[in-house]
Amino acid sequence: MSREATMRKMPGSSPVSLAQRIEDLRNREPSYVTHGDTLMLQGMAATSLREQRLSGNLIRLDD
Repeated sequence: MSREATMRKMPGSSPVSLAQRIEDLRNREPSYVTHGDTLMLQGMAATSLREQRLSGNLIRLDD
């Protein structure tokens, strides 16, 4: 997956509201995602949702 497909700069220097960003994404043309890219994205999502526990200076990720 190209970086351009995941990181799209919005025109102008002002921040875009969440509602405007959602509307822009809904109006955007669909793009093809390979099976490998899909598996990578699923893995990234699953990793980011793992329960995290902090203990002193240690971080424990429960799988």
